Amino acid sequence: MKIASFPARILVFTIGSLVPTLAADFTWKSAERGQWADAARWHPSDKGFPRNEDDNVIGNSASGEIALMIPVSIRNFTSGTPLFIAIHKSGSLRINGTLALDYPDPRQGITIRGNEGAVSIAQVDIKNGSLSFGTGTTHGVARLSIGSINLSGGTILLGVLNNYELGLVTFLGVAPKAINLTRYQGGSLANTVTVKGLVSASKASNIRIIGGSRDDRNKSIHTTTLLINATTDCATNAVLFDNVDDGDATLALIKSGQGTQTLSGASAYTGGTIVREGRLLLANTAGSATGSGDVAVENGVLGGAGSMVLSHKKTVAIKSGATLAPGAAKAGSQLSIRGDLKMESGSVLELSLGQKGGRSVLKRVAGDWTFAREQIVALAAIDGGIAPGIYKDVIVGLAADPGVAGWRLKDDAHTASFTYAKGAVGIEIKTR
Repeated sequence: MKIASFPARILVFTIGSLVPTLAADFTWKSAERGQWADAARWHPSDKGFPRNEDDNVIGNSASGEIALMIPVSIRNFTSGTPLFIAIHKSGSLRINGTLALDYPDPRQGITIRGNEGAVSIAQVDIKNGSLSFGTGTTHGVARLSIGSINLSGGTILLGVLNNYELGLVTFLGVAPKAINLTRYQGGSLANTVTVKGLVSASKASNIRIIGGSRDDRNKSIHTTTLLINATTDCATNAVLFDNVDDGDATLALIKSGQGTQTLSGASAYTGGTIVREGRLLLANTAGSATGSGDVAVENGVLGGAGSMVLSHKKTVAIKSGATLAPGAAKAGSQLSIRGDLKMESGSVLELSLGQKGGRSVLKRVAGDWTFAREQIVALAAIDGGIAPGIYKDVIVGLAADPGVAGWRLKDDAHTASFTYAKGAVGIEIKTR
């Protein structure tokens, strides 16, 4: 029996009809404002307008404005010239594939806004140009979800109206790139952007994340919160800033999720840092990885080999059940803190110890430091494992004895005694 062959075409069935429609590529060709559903403003106009799951918008030949008043779900969107998309109350935009931007002028791009509209995009790739959700005077879309973002250059501007959900954000290359979370104006709504992690590819640089805004209508100041809900291990050298152009507007950082986020940029945000789950590790060689505001570890781990430089009277607070783990998996690695440190009752200090006295170091640069009366100490093995013996200077720079006589080791394989002398804490380890 001979089996008939058919051309390799994608067939799309429209709702309410069994008549197949061929997927098509469309170009917006109107330099004036027009409706998305107006087929005459698209090329080719004889195929209607893009709305099917496998339709693509391939560039656009005019710097136009599109009014979107119906739900639209397409495959890919590749931008050519500046374009403005206004999503009205009954409209929504879903891109199941990739929204790609590459403009010769980095000031050009796509602006999408809609006070009650929803936008969902599987992936965003930006080589150059800007993708803006909202304008300088109008906030962005009501609901925004982006599966993943690859940023090689250019800018993403989020006019945060509500809580926005973004996937993994990956930074690539050496061209300047930024995520701007400052464009919201109006009301006192939640200003939170959630990402699944921040990742800098090899040699990626010139990365800025900016947050906070001022409402010119009621003169109020808003803090924008960047919530990193990492479930895997992520590391970035992005630098986080307040929006200094808007006076006292600030950016805050929250780490949640069971994964690890490592920060190696010298950041300058002032809205504070909270660790709720997982691990927040520091790997900066200059400045402060956590900005200059308060740092609170409610659960999980704060650690790494980097530095925190806090403003006067700002505090690193390690709550009950949370852990401070200075150093990396290498002898001699150091976590330094300029600012107050408060290890609350039930908190854990994790010291990394290795062979021949190798150890990580916790360094006090300045500030008032207090430890729990019965400070819990845990051990982590580095450089071949923990060996019985004396480990000097595991904590340095102290102004007084932190009360080591009351410290207790939480370790089934070892016992420990702690000593204090000349601003430093040492520990002697014995095998049980």
